[in-house]
Amino acid sequence: MKSFPEWRDTPIILGESDPEGCAACSARTNPQNGYRNGALYAAYTAEALNATYSLAAREQVHLAGSVSWSFEFEDQPYFEGFRELATNGLDKPVLNAFRMFGLLGSERVKVSSTGAIPTDKVLSAGVRQDPNISAIATRKIHEIEILIWNYHDEDVDAPATPIDLVITGLPESSELAPKPGAPIPLSPISLVAMPLAPISLAMVEHFRVDSHHSNAFTAWKQIGSPQSPSPEQYGPPDNCSFSLRQPGFRSNAAKPICNSPCPGKACLSCVSPGDGNTITSHQSLPVTLHGLPPFASDATIWCFHAPC
Repeated sequence: MKSFPEWRDTPIILGESDPEGCAACSARTNPQNGYRNGALYAAYTAEALNATYSLAAREQVHLAGSVSWSFEFEDQPYFEGFRELATNGLDKPVLNAFRMFGLLGSERVKVSSTGAIPTDKVLSAGVRQDPNISAIATRKIHEIEILIWNYHDEDVDAPATPIDLVITGLPESSELAPKPGAPIPLSPISLVAMPLAPISLAMVEHFRVDSHHSNAFTAWKQIGSPQSPSPEQYGPPDNCSFSLRQPGFRSNAAKPICNSPCPGKACLSCVSPGDGNTITSHQSLPVTLHGLPPFASDATIWCFHAPC
């Protein structure tokens, strides 16, 4: 489209952005489609969306959106492997991946990862050897969100991967912090009335999608893969005992973290589970830092796929 002047600025919407062509081909008849039930489909979604936006930026075209052509398949067995976001009312991990994207802010933040594979290499060779550990970071006025995923083309277990996350450009004080790009007011009156207070604490909310978190498929297999779950097994989302709805999308309790000794910088560490494909908060995430003043205009994220 870029080569045609009359279409150069036309918004592009990918109306069927999916891994393969047959949404109604179940894993029973097409075993290769079994990945749609688990964490691989969730990690693939993050991988594909990120690469799509990278290609759009490289080609300088206006990408307005991307749509999953998923369906509802009524009166079908549980986890039959169709291209669907939920099965008989149970959310699949891929739906929780979309929810994670919904948590991101509208302003992108520069992010780099020592475990990321360049988009051109992914296009030419896939992700067949080392996993692709990459990230998207965004910010709002008082928080930052980081989505990190650990992706591999093969749906096999892999060793756990340590993740060290470094965030720079954070505000160093809790007052007088400007909006991104705005100058700091430095009048003597404002300095006296609103003294700068060093920031020493932030709250981290951690979401995960992998084989053991936000994954109803794993929970269903753990109780014997029943095609007629009992009302107690199916249960409401807040059931105090086991419930197939419990693995729905939820975060760990928000936890405080202390800033590093270096002003404007925060470091987090975690382990990316060894199932080969995860999405979490400071892992394969969103990590959300709450209650912070506006971030500096040069806020940057580094994701290291091995310990420092």
